[in-house]
Amino acid sequence: MARTSKVVPFGESQYGPLQLQRKTFRIIGYYPGDSGFLHWAMVGVFVFHYWFQIQLSYWEIRYGWIKMREGDVLAALEGICPTPSRIDAILKCLILIGERKKLKVLLDKLVELHDQGKAGEKSIYQWANYWGHQFTKFELTFFIMTCIFFCLLPMATMIYHAVVAPDEPRIYLLPALVALPYNYAYSPVFEFTFLLLAFITFTPCFMLAGGDGLFIGVCLLVTSQFRIVQQQLESLGREEPPGTAVNPANPTPAENGQILAQLKLIAQRHNQAIEISREMSSLFMPNVFAVYTIAAVKIGLACLILMQSEGFKKLIYMFGSLGILTEIYVYSYGGTLLLEESFPGFARLG
Repeated sequence: MARTSKVVPFGESQYGPLQLQRKTFRIIGYYPGDSGFLHWAMVGVFVFHYWFQIQLSYWEIRYGWIKMREGDVLAALEGICPTPSRIDAILKCLILIGERKKLKVLLDKLVELHDQGKAGEKSIYQWANYWGHQFTKFELTFFIMTCIFFCLLPMATMIYHAVVAPDEPRIYLLPALVALPYNYAYSPVFEFTFLLLAFITFTPCFMLAGGDGLFIGVCLLVTSQFRIVQQQLESLGREEPPGTAVNPANPTPAENGQILAQLKLIAQRHNQAIEISREMSSLFMPNVFAVYTIAAVKIGLACLILMQSEGFKKLIYMFGSLGILTEIYVYSYGGTLLLEESFPGFARLG
């Protein structure tokens, strides 16, 4: 019988741990949680994407510098506006790739704890997987919508010009404002250049969503460890052997021994959660610093251009701003949640 899709409630959602983050990274060639490239061809994909992001950043900065010298400040800002996002994406991904061995150990440990989770822990892991998936999807959607408008707006402008003024010379607009080292204003070079730039414009979407999604996904899985500790503390002493009744005022030595054994297991789980959170902090601290530093530049540029631009161009920077705000929220929410969830366990064990 053919399988049919169905809408499942939140408690039954079957998102795997870091599932979307893994797929997002592999689109651009390499997932830092893998032991190596999945196929030799992925080496070429990886080099292609990262090299062209560096090259495209240089072309955008060059364009902005030329316009700045001409006195066209708005055009210069529009040209370099995507550049901080490219630098941010490259920097965060390279940091994670540089720490890939330690990161793989951490991810393998979290996935192992997830797979070994007991029945009572499944709902906590489902919560972590669900929101890790959703935050990654939200950020990826906003950045993809931004790139779609970057590509569609010049196409619509060129088509409109060709229809309204067919006797005038053709205009050549690209998805990115760049100063290329060659003349592209003739066919078929223009069409090839347009398709190439349109393709590599989407690369930072997957780099940013993958890196930020990996952070929030790991953060939620680590938070799950503290929630499980709290759950075990709350259920301490509730499991009674059949036919027995525990007297809280006067427990027997056997009952004391049972509770002591449970406390030792909970303490071990809590210490393990603390160690995992320390490893996570060490690995992701450079990315957190990069996010808040570069996001300030990105949101400032986007807001300046948003106030000065007109028409459909506002949609580009509106979706871009939403993506940047989602990026900031992901790191703020993840860190705050981890801090809040860890303190109840500390207090109770103390």
